Amino acid sequence: MTGCFTSNLLRLGLRPIPILAIVAVLTPALAQQAPRPLLPDRPLNLQTAPAPAPADSMPSKPGTTAVKSDIAIDALDAVATENVGALDAAAGGFDIELWADTPRRIIEQLMVGIPRTMPSPALRDLRRRLLLSVARIPPATSPVTGSLVLKRARILFDAGDFRSLERLFAQVSVQHHEEPLAQLKANMALLSDDLPHACVIAAGWLDRSQDFFWQKLRIFCDAMAGAIERVDLGMQMLGELGVEDDMFFALMPHLVGRSPDHAPVVAGPLRALDIAILRGAQGQLPEPDDPDALPLAYLPTYLQASSDRAAIRIALAERGERFGLVDVADLARIYQPEETGPAGGSRAARYRAALAQTSIFGQAQAIMDAGMAAAEEGQIGQTARLFAPLIRTMQPEPELGWFSPMAATILLADNDHVGARHWIGLAKREAPFDTEVQAAWFRAWPLVRLAAGDALTEWDPAGLQNWRMLMKESDPESELAKTVLLYGLMDALGDPVPPTVWRTLIDPVRPRFGQTADIVTLRALSAARDAGRVGEAVALVLVAIGESVPLSSPPLVLCDAVRTLKGLGLEDDARRLAFEIAIASGL
Repeated sequence: MTGCFTSNLLRLGLRPIPILAIVAVLTPALAQQAPRPLLPDRPLNLQTAPAPAPADSMPSKPGTTAVKSDIAIDALDAVATENVGALDAAAGGFDIELWADTPRRIIEQLMVGIPRTMPSPALRDLRRRLLLSVARIPPATSPVTGSLVLKRARILFDAGDFRSLERLFAQVSVQHHEEPLAQLKANMALLSDDLPHACVIAAGWLDRSQDFFWQKLRIFCDAMAGAIERVDLGMQMLGELGVEDDMFFALMPHLVGRSPDHAPVVAGPLRALDIAILRGAQGQLPEPDDPDALPLAYLPTYLQASSDRAAIRIALAERGERFGLVDVADLARIYQPEETGPAGGSRAARYRAALAQTSIFGQAQAIMDAGMAAAEEGQIGQTARLFAPLIRTMQPEPELGWFSPMAATILLADNDHVGARHWIGLAKREAPFDTEVQAAWFRAWPLVRLAAGDALTEWDPAGLQNWRMLMKESDPESELAKTVLLYGLMDALGDPVPPTVWRTLIDPVRPRFGQTADIVTLRALSAARDAGRVGEAVALVLVAIGESVPLSSPPLVLCDAVRTLKGLGLEDDARRLAFEIAIASGL
């Protein structure tokens, strides 16, 4: 009786469950009867959730075996694995002594705090290099839950950075057996529509794990391969063993064609396997209730296989581009009328308006309008990346002098210093002869200084005064806060801000005590910077400001983060971050 059941499991490639557990939950008749059709008349009874569940988690259910995050790993193999990376110093990574003098427990804490959703390209680049760098990691002196390579991988997964995650996985030894890491690989393969790889991973873990995640993945693989008898038997066994997973049992019949004509109702949180089943069953995913709440790991998959509605596709594409998951050229393509029709929102309309212009002058005016609107919306970064290719087709001629400060700012926001140089030169030449160009140049001058320092424009003590006078006229309510932030950023980068100007910022009528800096963060940044603990300092910068809208962080924290990067010798990163803070804050 039990021998027949065990042989059925082996025939499916499933790990035999301990015999006492089988006896406790199965009826004697199971061993003799033929497989029943896809189990469960189990109604899908889920409540609408505000957002899908974290993509790298497979929640434990009653009747399942919890995943062991601390699977024993050979000590030498663990050390070798934790040191791996895809970047060394010569390839853009950090030095191998990245974590020198930082205790292991501090590294663990910092890894937990590194943000996943970061709108700043400068900070995303720092995060990528930090997580992919080859580095000597202090060995654990006490039991830990999961290796550091697992923690690095989870950050990249949650951030949707599958390209970097794949590079990290490629460096991990095949002898490193850590189940949560394997599940992460399988989930990435499912979301990337790489079913063969996901099935190979599942086959490798069926014999060494009792987590039903692998059995469910194997059943899905069998269904996609057309092995319906194996699917029936696998589903029957999961049901008899008491596995509770309403979503899985409700979706699988749709995959094998044994379901009602209507599409399945999927109102609950989705996992990577659920998404793969839905794609396999109907080739399309349900519309997300809120595209802005969709986990980043799911976003590219939803964009490829979600709603045909233009508004949803544009919202997904804009969010994906903002977090570095969608190329700006793909966003521009989605904005095209032939791709999404006439709908699409204000940014799409502005982009189409610029493309529709038949003259360089008209196109420059359309870009100017889009840039000014984006600055008010706090979306200048995305707008700059979208319109920078159009500006690169233009020549900085005198008749476009009025446009030159905006053109330079957009190109700097796209990290194109070479292209910006020509427009900066034009602005300087035209400013003495045109008051509008002069005012625009006064407004842009601090941004140019933050982005490149002396490489693009010289220091001018009068520049601070000119900029502040413009701020007082155009934005008197925010002028003081913006001035404090600008002067702080310039000082952090080493510009000679006169000491006397600080006393001019004292406002006894409107004292600013509400936004106090986190003294722990400031002290930690200062200590790591002064001691040259690069990994610790960079991680602290990410933790301090990575997930916030820059203006919402205290100016002291923002400025000290920039000062820290410059003090570590990362001046390009410091200037890029300072520029992003400035434009996001409306300076």
